[in-house]
Amino acid sequence: MLGKLTDARVGEDVIAIGAPEGLDWSVSKGIVSAIRNEKYRVEIQTDAAINHGNSGGPLISLKNGSVIGVNTAGIRKDIAEGLNFAVSAEEIIKAFPQIQK
Repeated sequence: MLGKLTDARVGEDVIAIGAPEGLDWSVSKGIVSAIRNEKYRVEIQTDAAINHGNSGGPLISLKNGSVIGVNTAGIRKDIAEGLNFAVSAEEIIKAFPQIQK
């Protein structure tokens, strides 16, 4: 189930699911660090590890189990630790309204 941005409060526990570097499944736990209102979209900043290959996987709220975002990118570890981003589920619904039907 796709959640709302209100399910992504700063400090809430989340998990990021993906397949980093071609591995079958990977789950990492973290928190919502910030909600960023970028020029063209709302992004959720998290410290849950989003490794190369995890992009496209869900960012899930542990509060209610809803998908609050789609993992997009992590900043290289040599630049910053724990700086990872997901596009909010509400942005996905705006881009693809047919998925709500």
